[in-house]
Amino acid sequence: MILNSIYAILKEYNNPSWSKEKIKNIQLSKLKKIVNFAFDNIPYYQSMMKELNILPVDISTVEDLKKLAITTKNDLRKIDTKEYTFGDLNKLIKNTTTGTTSEPFSIYSTNNEFRIRQATELRCFFKNGYKLRDKVLFLGPIYPPYKNQLSKIGLYRRKLMSSFTSAKDQIEFAKKYKPNILRGYPSCLKLFANEYRKQKCDFLKIKSIFLGGEVLDDETRKILEDTFSKNIINIYGCWEFGRLAYECNEHDGLHLNEDMFIFEFNDTEIKEEKEIIVTSLFSYAMPLIRYKMSDKVVLIENDKKCSCGSNFKKIKSVKGRVGDYYIKKNNEKISVTNLTALFRKYVDIIPTQYKFIQYSLDNSEIKYIREKPLSVSELKKIKDAYELYVGKINIKFSKVENIPYDKSGKYRYFESKIKN
Repeated sequence: MILNSIYAILKEYNNPSWSKEKIKNIQLSKLKKIVNFAFDNIPYYQSMMKELNILPVDISTVEDLKKLAITTKNDLRKIDTKEYTFGDLNKLIKNTTTGTTSEPFSIYSTNNEFRIRQATELRCFFKNGYKLRDKVLFLGPIYPPYKNQLSKIGLYRRKLMSSFTSAKDQIEFAKKYKPNILRGYPSCLKLFANEYRKQKCDFLKIKSIFLGGEVLDDETRKILEDTFSKNIINIYGCWEFGRLAYECNEHDGLHLNEDMFIFEFNDTEIKEEKEIIVTSLFSYAMPLIRYKMSDKVVLIENDKKCSCGSNFKKIKSVKGRVGDYYIKKNNEKISVTNLTALFRKYVDIIPTQYKFIQYSLDNSEIKYIREKPLSVSELKKIKDAYELYVGKINIKFSKVENIPYDKSGKYRYFESKIKN
């Protein structure tokens, strides 16, 4: 039953060569349905549209979506859950964020909507060589377990190992399980790869690596390619929507799932980076229309059809959360990606794990894990590089035994203590 349901969804969303016109028509058709539903059934959107003097009929094109107000997580936190959901909450599937940067927030979905999320993930996997009988090792957070019906019949086989366990323990587990696909946070798999190389292992035959949950940097990609497989698939998603975009086998950006979402992009303080606003086209239990994300992305300007055959638009890269900036003394903001790039420039002396903490405009700290402390000359080389980039600052270097993950099991290379 479950398998037939997911297969039907996959068949519906099997769109290798839809034209741009067809994609837009599908978006518009689904958009009209979700707007009408929200107006009729969701008090939050009823109030918004009445306040703006807008009726569902006024949303007659995808561009008309801009007539509606942008919604944020904080907007929804301020009101009762029943104001923005539909149905008996006790019968809906509830997923709660870990609240790493703010208080936890719950997302509600029906069984069918949850299967659409699963099908979206499987579509990304299938397009990149995954087979249902492949063995997946997932290194990441320990979520509350949900029933994986496919695994009961020997399909969609995966084992989950917490990112909080040591890389040595993960290697020992992998020796017994022998996966042929790896999946997880880039930082977790990077540590796994480094331990694998340190032990001079060669028992894994990995055909694909699926990464998500964090920004994937060039250094991590290269380490994984050199250790396991050239087929690195970067996936962009979030708790609210599931999988939003994925890399294809051309490895030239990430395709946006335009048959399931409508995407808008706003300017940020950094010219090439855009803030992303998403409208879900299948979420009826908890409609999210013009929902403002806290992520930044870099767009691909050309609108050409990808060599893989897809006409879905692409983003070049995901840069992380809005707010992940280093702030200079003149209040200029610098992308954290640029900060970590400086470490990669000195990869011969910088350890695998490090964390940059900005306490104030003048004071920062770099925590690092390394067998031997950095020498005076090495410290100077790194400090000089930073000061060329961010100006004269006080940097404290601290050799530590452990740099903990955050509550979700993710590893953060940068943390700002400055209140914006």
